[in-house]
Amino acid sequence: AWVSTHVFVRELVADRIVKIDDTADEGDGLNQIKYTAGTWNLAQGEANDPRYNHNDHYNLGTTKVDYLEVRFTGVKIDVFATVASHHGTGMASIDGGPESKVVYKATQRAEQVFVWSSPILPNREHVLKIRTVGDGVVTADRFDVSVSDKPEVTTATLKELTATFTNL
Repeated sequence: AWVSTHVFVRELVADRIVKIDDTADEGDGLNQIKYTAGTWNLAQGEANDPRYNHNDHYNLGTTKVDYLEVRFTGVKIDVFATVASHHGTGMASIDGGPESKVVYKATQRAEQVFVWSSPILPNREHVLKIRTVGDGVVTADRFDVSVSDKPEVTTATLKELTATFTNL
C-alpha cells in the first residue's frame, strides 16, 4: 500500500512564533488583520471545525481590488488558509513591494494549509497585503509571525584589523 503525506518544515529564523487569528485579532493595530475593500465574510464553524480557532474569513474574489492587511513586527510571516476547488488566487506584498502569487485553489478542500511565506525580513514593523485577483475565493485563517529578540541591524559596522602575515 502507498501512503502520501505532506511535511511542513520551518527554517529557524526567530526566537518565537506569534499567531495572528483572522477573527480574534481583527483591527488596524500591531499583530492584527484589517479587511479592506469588498466584503470579507466570517465563516463560523463548530467546536470540531479544523480551521484555526474553528473559523476563517473569505472573500468571493470576484474583483481585483479587495484586500486584507496584517501589521506585524518580525522577521518573517507565513500564511495559512482554507483551500478548495472553487477557490482562486491572491497577490501578496510586503511593505508595498513586489507582489507574488498566493494559490488558494486545490483539488480537495483542506484547512490550515500553508499557502505563502515571506522572505526573511529586517527585524522591524511590516505590513503584509493580500489582494484578490478575481478568479475565485480567497480566505484568511492564520498568520504565523517569526519574532526575533535581536535588534535590527541596518548598517554595517567597520572594525579595524591589524595583522602580521609571515606566510602566504
